Amino acid sequence: MAVFRNRPLAMACIGFVLITPFCFLLPWAFILALAASALLAVAVLFCLHIKRGFFFPRFFALLVLLFVSLGVIRGCVARISLEEISDRYDGQTVNAVLVVDSVEAQGSYGSGIIVKVRSINGEKCSFKAYLKTEDLFPFYVGDRFEGEFLCGAIDTDRKLDPSARQLFADGIKLCIYPEENTELRLVESGVDSFSARCAELSTGLAFKIKNAVGGKGGELLAALLLGEKDDLSPETVRDFRRIGVSHLLALSGLHLSLLMLLINGLLSCFRVGKRWRIAALVAATVSYLILTGCAVSTLRAALMLGVTFLAFFAASDHDAMTSLCFVGALLTLVNPGVVFDLSFQLTMLATFGILSFGRVDRMLSRIIPSRKGATGVFLFLLRKLLGSLIITFSSSIAILPIQWIVFGEISLITPLANLLLVPAMLPLLLGAALILVLSPLPMLCSAVAVPIGLLSRLVLSLAGSLSQTDCMLSLNYDFVPYILLPLLAINLALLLVDLKRLSCLVFVPTLLAGAIFSLCLGISFYHGNSEIDLIYRRSGVNEGIALAQNDVGVIIDISNGSYTQLYSDYALLREHRISEIEAIVLTHYHSSQQAAISRLSKQALVRSLYLPEPVTENDSAVLASLREMAEERGISVILYCFDEALLLPSDLSFTLSQPIYRSRSTQPAFCFELEFGDQSLRYESVSYREYRLQTGTSPLAVDCDYFLLGAHGPIPKASIDLSKLGAKELTILASEAAMPLFGDYLQGEAIFAPSLFEVTFQK
Repeated sequence: MAVFRNRPLAMACIGFVLITPFCFLLPWAFILALAASALLAVAVLFCLHIKRGFFFPRFFALLVLLFVSLGVIRGCVARISLEEISDRYDGQTVNAVLVVDSVEAQGSYGSGIIVKVRSINGEKCSFKAYLKTEDLFPFYVGDRFEGEFLCGAIDTDRKLDPSARQLFADGIKLCIYPEENTELRLVESGVDSFSARCAELSTGLAFKIKNAVGGKGGELLAALLLGEKDDLSPETVRDFRRIGVSHLLALSGLHLSLLMLLINGLLSCFRVGKRWRIAALVAATVSYLILTGCAVSTLRAALMLGVTFLAFFAASDHDAMTSLCFVGALLTLVNPGVVFDLSFQLTMLATFGILSFGRVDRMLSRIIPSRKGATGVFLFLLRKLLGSLIITFSSSIAILPIQWIVFGEISLITPLANLLLVPAMLPLLLGAALILVLSPLPMLCSAVAVPIGLLSRLVLSLAGSLSQTDCMLSLNYDFVPYILLPLLAINLALLLVDLKRLSCLVFVPTLLAGAIFSLCLGISFYHGNSEIDLIYRRSGVNEGIALAQNDVGVIIDISNGSYTQLYSDYALLREHRISEIEAIVLTHYHSSQQAAISRLSKQALVRSLYLPEPVTENDSAVLASLREMAEERGISVILYCFDEALLLPSDLSFTLSQPIYRSRSTQPAFCFELEFGDQSLRYESVSYREYRLQTGTSPLAVDCDYFLLGAHGPIPKASIDLSKLGAKELTILASEAAMPLFGDYLQGEAIFAPSLFEVTFQK
C-alpha cells in the first residue's frame, strides 16, 4: 500500500504525535536520553545532507527525527508546566477566583466542573482545573466566582486510567475542592460572555428542533445537528453503542462533511464561483465549530478542510493523508494532552484507516464498470454497497487497538448498521437545518418536520431492533493478544509495501485472523460449557452474585433495590467477557427495585427478569410495577415458586426458601441453593439461620460445597455456632468488614472472605 511513500511530512507528523505521550509516561532519565539521541542523529544527518547533497531517504530520516525531537521538547514543556503547578499547590488551601468553562457532571450526589483559574491568593494565573463539589453547582458557563478551595494534584501514576486520561486531554493541571462551610461568591455573571451566548444560542436552536419534532425523534435531530446530547435517552445511547455506530451521535467529520456538501451543492445551484463558495464554506465551518463547542473530531475535519482550501488557493496538489497527519500534529502542538483524548484517538485512527485503504476502494470502482439502464443501476448500487463495506472494514481495523484496550468488546453488526443508518444522516441533517430555517413559517416548518420526524423515529426503531440481537463480542479472552498483536504488526508492515494491483490482499491477514479467532472462540465455548464462574459481591448489607458462563451472564440480587449494586454486578460480568445480562433473579421485593432495574436496563441490555411469588400486599404492588416496567423495556418476566428448583440459563439450578419476616425487621430472612452439575453453594442470611436454630427446624450441618452466611436481614440476637456447619469445601462469612453487624453472635472458626470473591463450579 506504501502509505508513507513520498510522504515525509506525514511520517514526521506521526512521529511528533506518537512521541508526545511518552514524555508524560516515561521517567525523566529516559526522556533526556531519548532527546539527546534524537538531536545527535539530527545533527549528524544534517551535516551529511550539507556535505553530500540531497538524498531523499536521508532527508526523510532527517525530517522524521527533527519532528520527534520537537515532540519531545513540546511534551517536556507541557509536563514541566503540569508538575510545577501540581507541586506548588498540592495539599494547600487557597483563595481562588475561577471562571466556569463547562459543566461535566451535575447531580444530587455532587458536581464536576471544568474551570479556568484566574487568580490564586491574589496572584494572577491562567490554567484549567477540575472542581469537585458534593452539592448542586449554583453557577453557569462564563460565571466568575470566588471561594476557599483545597488543591490536589492529578495522580501522575494514573495517566492511562480512563478517569484521569480525560483530565490530561482537557489540559487540566489541578483538582480542587471547596472547603467545608465555605461560601462560593459570584464575582461577575457570565451571562453576557461569548461562550455563554453561544451555548444559549445552541440550546435555543435545539429547542426549536425538539419543539417541531417531538419525542425521541427531535432529540436525535438536535444531537445530530448541534451535538445537544443531554436529552438523548440512555436507551438510544446504549443501542447505538451496541451496534457500533456511536460516532453518529457524536459530532464528527461525517456530520461536518455532509453539512458542507449540502451548502456547497446549494451554492452550486446558484452558480456561485468556486472562490466565493470556499469563502462561504470557511465561514460556515467556523460558525459551526463555535456553535457546537469545537469537538475534537469536528475540529480535525475542519482543519483538514482548511488545508484543502489552502492547497487550492496555492495552486498545489492536496494529499489527504498528509493533511490528516499535519492536523494531528498541529492539535498535539497546541495541547499535548489531546493524545490521551479518546475522541482524538478514534477520529484520527478511523480516518487514517479509511485513507490507507482508499486504493482498494478506487480499484473496486474500476473493476465494476458503469452501465446504462437497469444493469447500470444494479452496478451502481453494488459499488456503493461494497464501498460502504470497505470503508467500515478499514476504519474498524484501524480502531481495533482502541476497541481492545479501552472497550474490551466489538460489535459484529457494525457493517450492517452503517449500511442501513449512514445513508439516513444526510436527509436528517438537511431536515434539521430546514426546520431551523423555516421556523418563522409554521406551515412550511410542519411540512418538513413530519416526514423528518418519521425518518428519525425509523432510525431509532431500527437501531433498537439491531441492538436486541446478540451482536456484541468480547475481546477479553486470553487468546486475543496472540491474534491481535501479530495482526496489527502485519497491517503496519503492509502500510509500507506497495502491492500495486494486489491491493485486495491487504484484507487477507484480517480475514485469516477472524477465522483463527472464530476457531479459538469455538474451542473456548466448548470447554467453557462445563464450568461457570460465580462472583460474590457485598457492599454494606447489599449483596449480589454474578454468574458468568461463556457469553451468558446472570445476576442474583440480594440488595435493598440498589442500582449501584446492580451496576457493580454488571461490571463484574463485563470483566468476565459478558456484554449483556441474560437474567436478573430477585430474591425478595423492594419498592426501589423498579427504578433500579429500569435505570440498569438503559445502560445494559437485560433479557429476562425472574421474580418470586409475592407474599405481602407490598410485594404484589412492586410486582405490578416491575411487570409494567419490563413490558415497556421489552424484558420477559418469569414468576417462580418458593422451595421449587428453578432452572436458570446455563443449566444452573436455583432454589429459594420461603421468606421469613421477623417482628423486628421488614426485611425477610431466607436462604437459597445454587447447583451446577455435582457442585453446590448455599446462601443463608444470618437471621434465617438464627430463626431455624431457635425453632429447631434446621439441621446444624449443611450438605454443600460452599456455604455463605450473608448479611441480609435483621441482626441476630442469639449465638450461632459455626464449627458444626460441615460444608465440604469452605465455610464463608460475608466479609470480616460485616462482622459489626452480627459478629458478637458468631462462635467457631470460619474463613472470612473479602467483600468480593470468586469460585468456579465445574461439571
